Amino acid sequence: MQLRYVGYLHASEDHELIHRAGTLRDAAERTDTEIIADWCRALDALFAHGVEDALPPGADPAPLDFAGIGIYPILKLLEQHGTATAEILSAEIGEGATERMTPSSGRLRWSAWTARYGDPTAAFLRLAAEFGAVTVDGPAVSLTPLGAWAVIHQVGAKVEVLPASAALTPIQLIICRLGMSGETFEQELHAWLAAREAAGAVTALLEAAAEEDAAYLTTGVQIAAGIEGDTEAAWLSAMSLPAIRPYAVAELNRRAGRDAQHDPLPGLEPSECDAVVMASQAIVAGYATGGPEGVAAAVRQAAAPGSETVLFEQMWRSRHLIAAQALMTAGKLHPDKKIAKAARAASMKAASVKPTRGR
Repeated sequence: MQLRYVGYLHASEDHELIHRAGTLRDAAERTDTEIIADWCRALDALFAHGVEDALPPGADPAPLDFAGIGIYPILKLLEQHGTATAEILSAEIGEGATERMTPSSGRLRWSAWTARYGDPTAAFLRLAAEFGAVTVDGPAVSLTPLGAWAVIHQVGAKVEVLPASAALTPIQLIICRLGMSGETFEQELHAWLAAREAAGAVTALLEAAAEEDAAYLTTGVQIAAGIEGDTEAAWLSAMSLPAIRPYAVAELNRRAGRDAQHDPLPGLEPSECDAVVMASQAIVAGYATGGPEGVAAAVRQAAAPGSETVLFEQMWRSRHLIAAQALMTAGKLHPDKKIAKAARAASMKAASVKPTRGR
């Protein structure tokens, strides 16, 4: 039950504060602590029954199970640094509703159910927004400060308070890029760069990114590539980092006006699998940051329309672990059924051989 509806409290317009309804402000029977406790219990009810309550009238939930999955999209928002698309959250609800099924059966059942009754995600997000846990702005959904506090409190997570911009570690800077709007991040980056020389900044970012997963790796490389100044030596030095080398080769050739694949500088020739590795990292990172559309965008960048099967063939033959992960991701999440099918076929071939190379 939502406390707004029973008159206990209201959220402020920016959702940063909650306060008791006017009729209760002077009442002694309920303390603020009690009201907060009630709101948290109501949040539990949203997690337990919110998606069920969002189903269209007369919709038969079977064979899906919508009980207790309201926490899935909210935790995904927390994982995505507070903001995600409604499409990503829909995928989370779909995964929750089909959790006890095999992946292929779950996709088919979810598609069939939503084709008949509609996707309940929008209705659930309206409930969560009315409750003050999220805001919805077109396709973008964000946790409110109140919602973030409540979820973090309930799951027992620890909150890291970031230092001033100039004192951010490279990993913290990457986290800012993943969780902030472009304009806000540019302000953080400007202050961070003002406190260090360009070459040192590039080195620090690349060394940190080299130890992280695909989303952090590709984001760190993107930030470093955008730093102006005398940074060529930093990129050359970063070639000693296996995870960074493909990107360093591509970046140094780009700066020289060369095509790394077809006209590289002497000593900056890419290895046989560099393009495959970078495409694979981009696909995995695309899902982490943009869901199915992020996967599709990464595939479009790596392969011309109609040549996706060739890319997937190169990926499974590379025997790279990251390529196998990318094929599984594209096969499951690419919105184009034909391309997804091609990725699944390549993924099956990749599964038949043991990966012999790291990321």
